[in-house]
Amino acid sequence: MAHWLTQKARALRRTPAPQPVPFERTCLCGEPVVGIRRETSQRTACRRCGEGFWVLPLDPYPPVKSPSVPPRKKSTNKQADSIADPTIPPRERRKWSVKAAASRLKQNTGSRLRKVKEASGRRIRLVIRQQREFFTPLKIVVLSIIAVVAMTGYTVFRQQQIESAKFSFREHLKDGQAAIAEARFGDAQVQLESAVDALNRLGRRDTEAEQVRQLLREADTANHLSSESLFDMLSLARQTVGSDGPSQWERKLASEFRGRWFIVESLVRSSRSPGGELQREILLPLSIFGEPVRVEAPLAAVKGMSSEEAWIPMILAVQIAECRPVEDETASRSWRLAFEPDSAYLWADFTTYEALGLLPEEPAGVDRVKQILDRQKRGLGLVVETEPTDE
Repeated sequence: MAHWLTQKARALRRTPAPQPVPFERTCLCGEPVVGIRRETSQRTACRRCGEGFWVLPLDPYPPVKSPSVPPRKKSTNKQADSIADPTIPPRERRKWSVKAAASRLKQNTGSRLRKVKEASGRRIRLVIRQQREFFTPLKIVVLSIIAVVAMTGYTVFRQQQIESAKFSFREHLKDGQAAIAEARFGDAQVQLESAVDALNRLGRRDTEAEQVRQLLREADTANHLSSESLFDMLSLARQTVGSDGPSQWERKLASEFRGRWFIVESLVRSSRSPGGELQREILLPLSIFGEPVRVEAPLAAVKGMSSEEAWIPMILAVQIAECRPVEDETASRSWRLAFEPDSAYLWADFTTYEALGLLPEEPAGVDRVKQILDRQKRGLGLVVETEPTDE
């Protein structure tokens, strides 16, 4: 009896056999690694890439329900099958593992690109659908009618502007020429400015348009012409310097003569400097009671001037930049007369020159002035060349 009780007590104290404990890990390649824990630690490997894992004999965490492992589909990846093959050496398996990772990266990239393309296509289709919903056939017809009406209106308005500019040009030119003939240069300037404004609106740059622009320039010069000649101005300078000093003359020059125009007829010769630059020399013999006047005239930028190396008579419109006495080593005095470099230009119109009252009295002198102005007009390109016709 006692022996039986002892056997029963030992049976009650005996520890039951441990239940099988499953384990599950996920390899870096994404392949699940599952199995049953053993009484001792064990080493297992991934079936795809061959990566090794150490598995403890007992799980320190509470037991979990063994997940149902779905049947593994037959792999179509030869690289993965080769990695999972235990007969392949580890070095070869690592090489195949890198290739498999690159292949997966390529597949993932392609999948993302396809998703981006699909999303872009959906957006484009949405925009097109919205545009189609907005631009209905009725709206398109209405917008087309509005565009045609707007273009027609602009064309009519532009044509009216052109016709108005043409009419304005003719009327103001006629009034300006009439004012010049009557020596009303202020009115002529106003009328010719309106005529040139009409030419600018028309975008004209032909010979007739340039003639009108030259006429406006000459009318402006005549309207602001100095009341004194060059000789009279030099005489006044000598008198003022002698009585009140050079500073008083500088103030008088600035207030009465600077900005005013002078009409000069002189001889001009072109030449080349040693460096090849074009130079022009003016011959203007002036003296004030025996005191010589040295004239400095920078005329290289004047348009229409001849480049012949000979003395050619020319008629110029100039402005005074400087007029002052100069003392030399012998204490004899001379005068320095300088023209503004950017203001000088060639006169071209005979009518304005005649209206200024500058023509000589003898007929020979009048013919000489006409020849000079005709030559300068041709040099400026203000003459319409007409070809002779065979009759």
